[in-house]
Amino acid sequence: MENSKTSLLKLLVALNTKVYISICNLCLYTKLTQHLPLSKLYPLLVSNIWWEIISIDFIVKLPKSTSFDIIMIVINSMSKKTHFISTYTTVTTESTVRLFFWKLYVLPTYVILDRKLQFVTHFTKKLYHMLEIKIASSITWYS
Repeated sequence: MENSKTSLLKLLVALNTKVYISICNLCLYTKLTQHLPLSKLYPLLVSNIWWEIISIDFIVKLPKSTSFDIIMIVINSMSKKTHFISTYTTVTTESTVRLFFWKLYVLPTYVILDRKLQFVTHFTKKLYHMLEIKIASSITWYS
């Protein structure tokens, strides 16, 4: 009799916990996803040459200090040396490229950006424009 009571109690506690978790906002927001990664993960490239591969990221929504509210971070993938560049929320892609060259004076082989594709495209176009590299695309239409 005692054994069936404990198993019934365990079952009720398990069901009660399951129902509580399914309606608890905090539980729903902090719940880890139980699915596989959406795509295959690849390691970042590693270089033996200084500033050949760099990463650019932004720390946003900072409290204003002397009117700066964003920090642009440029990281050398080989040595992990970083440059922190203060800037504004209204910084344009062209300004980002200018800040990049003003601080680094280098042209890397690879630039890793975690921004949206539109920003990456504008960044690349402005970079080419500043370096006076002409883009000539060849598009063929197949019917």
